[in-house]
Amino acid sequence: MTEQIKKDLEELSQAIGVSSRERRVVRIIKEKIEPLVDELKIDLSGNLIATLKGTEKNGPVLLLDAHTDEIGVMIRHISPDGFLYFAKIGGFVDLLFPGQTVILAPDDETKKTVIGVIGLKPPHITKGETKVPNPEDLAIDIGAKSAEEAESWGITIGTTGTLLGKFFEISNGRVIG
Repeated sequence: MTEQIKKDLEELSQAIGVSSRERRVVRIIKEKIEPLVDELKIDLSGNLIATLKGTEKNGPVLLLDAHTDEIGVMIRHISPDGFLYFAKIGGFVDLLFPGQTVILAPDDETKKTVIGVIGLKPPHITKGETKVPNPEDLAIDIGAKSAEEAESWGITIGTTGTLLGKFFEISNGRVIG
């Protein structure tokens, strides 16, 4: 794997592209392939369609197809004290949520991304023997002191985000992230 491919993979893996909000990922791919293709368009659904014409008039046709989305969260409520309650987007395992770091992408792209951590109620104030927390009871703490402060950072109902993963090179030239 070349250093450029690693760099491109890192950039793509760190872009936030929660299902239905993939425009950041699509923009990166568009910038990278635009000089290499004959035609490029983004359809009404946000799909990036690139065409590279072959040299043979009746030559074979090849389609490369890939997802640009990832699982994530969508803010459904902001409490008066600035905690964010969320809905899952995609196939998360609920047991993995507590303690995870989240990166949120305001729809207003002039605002910076916001980092938070998913917390759950302490065991001494929860009822029953629930072993797997209900995601609806979990909240993201972004350090905001109020709903107004969270909103001033661009976090609103409908804001999406995903678990924050780092990009690493592991053994045998492989990468994760």
